[in-house]
Amino acid sequence: MHVIGQPVWGNAKQTYVVLTMESAEFGEIEFVADPTDCVERGRELYARALAGEFGEILPFTAEQPPISEVLTTKHTQINQWRDSQEQAPVEHNGHRWDADPTSRARIESVLLAGAMPLDYWTDADNTDRPMTLEQLRALYAAIVQQGGRIHDRQRQMKTEVAALTTIEEVQAYPVGWPIEEPA
Repeated sequence: MHVIGQPVWGNAKQTYVVLTMESAEFGEIEFVADPTDCVERGRELYARALAGEFGEILPFTAEQPPISEVLTTKHTQINQWRDSQEQAPVEHNGHRWDADPTSRARIESVLLAGAMPLDYWTDADNTDRPMTLEQLRALYAAIVQQGGRIHDRQRQMKTEVAALTTIEEVQAYPVGWPIEEPA
C-alpha cells in the first residue's frame, strides 16, 4: 500500500490524519492514521504525515463523508487490527511463541506427521525450548484459542460499530482489545 493524494486532518482538533492509499487488494481506500492507534502502521503513517512526507496536511473541512464511508473506514481499521493480532506471538507456558500463518503451518505439518523432527521448538525470542509432541499439541491449541479470541473480538467490534448512529460515534470508536478497569 502506498499513499496517493494529499493528507487531510480528520477533525477540527487535528488529532488524526486521513490518507488516501492505493492497495493492490482493495484499490483506493481511506486510511485513518492516528498517533494512538493500537496498530503500529497507523502510528507510523501518522508520524510520517506529520513530518511532511506526503505533502502538506490539508485542513479539516466540516463537510462530512456519508456514514457508509465512515463505517467502511472503521471496518478496515478493525480488519487491520485483526490481521496484526494474528501476526503477534502467543504467550504459552511462560514463553512467547510465533503464531503467524507460516509458524502455524510448520506446527500443523509436525502434528500431521505425528513425530517431532527434533526434541525442541524455537520460541519467538529465538530460544530453543525442549518440546515433546504433546507439548507442541498444547502450544497449537493455545494458538488456536488466541485466534478464536481475536476473531470473536473483531466480530464484537463490527457489531458494536454497526449499532452506532452518528459519524462522530463511529470515528471515536476505539479499535482494539477492551481496556480493563483497574480493580
